[in-house]
Amino acid sequence: MTERHTKRQKISSQVDPAKVGELEAFLFGAQPAELAQPFADVVHQDGVEGAVWEDRQGSSGTAAVAGQAEKQPAWEDADDATVEVNVASRNRLRKLRQSEEEVALAGVEYEQRLRCQHVKMHPRTSWASRDADQQPATLLTGTAPLLGRSTVLAPGLLETTRVKDANQHEPSKSVVRSVEFHSAGQLLLTAGLDKQLRIFQVDGVHNTKVQTVAFEDMPIAKAAFANGGSQVVAAGRRKYVYLVDLESSRVERVADEWHSEVSSLFSRRVRAIDIRW
Repeated sequence: MTERHTKRQKISSQVDPAKVGELEAFLFGAQPAELAQPFADVVHQDGVEGAVWEDRQGSSGTAAVAGQAEKQPAWEDADDATVEVNVASRNRLRKLRQSEEEVALAGVEYEQRLRCQHVKMHPRTSWASRDADQQPATLLTGTAPLLGRSTVLAPGLLETTRVKDANQHEPSKSVVRSVEFHSAGQLLLTAGLDKQLRIFQVDGVHNTKVQTVAFEDMPIAKAAFANGGSQVVAAGRRKYVYLVDLESSRVERVADEWHSEVSSLFSRRVRAIDIRW
């Protein structure tokens, strides 16, 4: 047996259990006998207290803990039973009334109303709903843009900056009759009496030309994006219109049956026509 272990046994034998209990009661408060009973079965080995104990009371020990959770007030004011509070004199006290006829409350009832009002104004926090966690996954299932665009300009002054011409790489040699931006905001088409349709990628600096389509038999009076921006409709003073597919670069002439629908292109937009294949 080592010298350190011998000193530990001498110190433990000199400790008075009664004094230890009084010190614990002074520091932590006296505990009920029901809770102290399980600790009486602690096994002592070699003069050292065991770290594991067994609760032999079963459910009765749980009941004792539940009873202890309901703490009694540490101090009670005897005047609460006799005092009366006028709850109709001030605005902030009127919210404690359950009816307009109430004028005064007893001290105990006044305290209870204050507690209820505190719980109402400061409720306990609750767990977040799981539906909110699934919302980002729903947004990412489609290809639609995540941010919407406002159709109303913000109030105040608008700052403008002069940039290079959008058609600087191939200006029109005649009158330009149609200018329109793509719905994505990156492409710009120009068309006019020179029988040519030009599409530019506008960035304000380079403005690269993407495509040029020439129509030999029709000066263009109106042109616009159609079908979600994947096609361009070009019309003039003819009994037909041209349909340009931007993805395949295919140009198709739509014959007389469309003339009645495009005859008013000079006063309205081509986009209003719903072209379906």
